[in-house]
Amino acid sequence: LQAWALDARRFGASGLVPWQTVNKDGSALKKADQLGLFIFDQDKEGQTVIRHSLRLKAWRDAQQLIEYVNLLQKKMSWTDDDLRQFVSQYVQLDAEVQKTNEEDAGTINYGRISPAEIDSLRSATASMLSTQ
Repeated sequence: LQAWALDARRFGASGLVPWQTVNKDGSALKKADQLGLFIFDQDKEGQTVIRHSLRLKAWRDAQQLIEYVNLLQKKMSWTDDDLRQFVSQYVQLDAEVQKTNEEDAGTINYGRISPAEIDSLRSATASMLSTQ
């Protein structure tokens, strides 16, 4: 998700929209759900409660990373190309779209990117933001 957000940002996107954000039957608590950010569940009294998912955390992490790089771009007075060059020093955003059929919009696969690369980008960005 963070790779997708960075990839979209480097080509001028100002936001992403998650698809299918609610898991209404609570099944995501027992079986992985790629789409549900919020999970409807029942508490001990049978009342409906909404639980957060790790996917929601991933969205938050991606949003915060984009905020960081936007702040750095502004601080450094970088062009969009300067920002793309900076990001590419830390992460490889080569993507492949996998489709199951002709009507499928596809799933982006960033096979070459690692969590360590994202962490190094985040650290470098934070470090540069904290310097005078």
